[in-house]
Amino acid sequence: MRTCAVSGVCAGLLILVGLVVSVYADRFEKEVVVSPMAGVHKFHSDQDLDTALSLGVGLGYRFTPRWMGELMVHSVSTEHRHTDVDTRGVHISGNALYLFRPDQAFRPYGAAGMGILSTDPEGGKAERDFALNAGGGFFVDIVKDLAFRMDVRGILPPDGMDWNLAAHAGVAWTFGRTAAVVPMVTPPEPVDSDGDGVPDHLDRCPDTPPGAPVDKWGCPVDSDWDGVPDYRDHCPGTPEGLAVDEKGCPIDSDGDGVPDYLDECPDTPEGVVVDIRGCPIDSDGDGVPDYLDACPGTPVGARVNERGCWEIQGLTFGISSNVIDSRYHEAMDEVRMVLQKNPDLRIEVAGYTDSRGADAYNRRLSAARAQAVADYFVRQGIGADRLEVTGHGPDHPIADNDTAEGRARNRRVELLPIP
Repeated sequence: MRTCAVSGVCAGLLILVGLVVSVYADRFEKEVVVSPMAGVHKFHSDQDLDTALSLGVGLGYRFTPRWMGELMVHSVSTEHRHTDVDTRGVHISGNALYLFRPDQAFRPYGAAGMGILSTDPEGGKAERDFALNAGGGFFVDIVKDLAFRMDVRGILPPDGMDWNLAAHAGVAWTFGRTAAVVPMVTPPEPVDSDGDGVPDHLDRCPDTPPGAPVDKWGCPVDSDWDGVPDYRDHCPGTPEGLAVDEKGCPIDSDGDGVPDYLDECPDTPEGVVVDIRGCPIDSDGDGVPDYLDACPGTPVGARVNERGCWEIQGLTFGISSNVIDSRYHEAMDEVRMVLQKNPDLRIEVAGYTDSRGADAYNRRLSAARAQAVADYFVRQGIGADRLEVTGHGPDHPIADNDTAEGRARNRRVELLPIP
């Protein structure tokens, strides 16, 4: 009865292996594995047999990357503990192995199987019974087609006895690889709607314009990471982190041609010419940019007012007076030193008044003020031919004539270089 049960289970196992092999027959290079091994077999105490050396061999067939079927035979020579009768044990089993890392040099596996466990005492009656086994082990590649193998199994003997333990080590030799026959099936061409070389199922940026370079995800390349793809970027190489406009160019809020991150003079008026720092050009270096400078060409060292015009700093005149107070001589000497450093410079000495009084009178008074300044410079050694005196009356005020302070500032003298 037991033989029939064993035969039925074995037949079922073979049918199952055959089905699995047929499923994977055209997907893997199949291989034969021969494993000579040696180890120990420890019998359960109820069997009264000593633990002894075990020799065996496995013949396996790997039919998928992870699954292998194997026939294993192990033989052991031992003695009965109480009678010292020599006993020969043989374990023959069919097994299924599952490899957890099939493509690695170190390949652990789990195993389970069934078969026959026989014990044959000398001069006694041999016993052969159905037995199950389960366990695992590993392969470690040594060279191509040769690996070290370790295998540990628990074997369940018949009649309700507890588990036997068998542990073996040896080598595994692989040979007889057979290439699978794979039907030649031409896969359909993947759809690439925008023609950028990245199929639609991978394309994160559909509808890319024709000819635009894309990355592996099908998105237009943005080399400087400014959010504007290269095919639309008019300013490639923008430094990281800068805000850019729709053309990919750094923001230039005042439109002076110098982007904000380089612009030292933001809010420059529209149309004003600027330098590389984004600041309005100041050709004569007097601190007043050209677009505001009413008196371009001021010599180096000359002190100017808010109009950019050279004036004697602080100099003002009393009402209806052209007398220069001595407290202004130091400021006038600064002007003299500039004239001495520029011997070829000719200047217009321009006098002004406030708005009170008759226009004709104010023009004569402004000319008298300018002449007083010119006479001072001549007394200090400046040639009279370098000084041209003019009076402009109340023209070009620099302060509010409705206040006493403003009127005092307008009673002044300016110095204008003559080209």
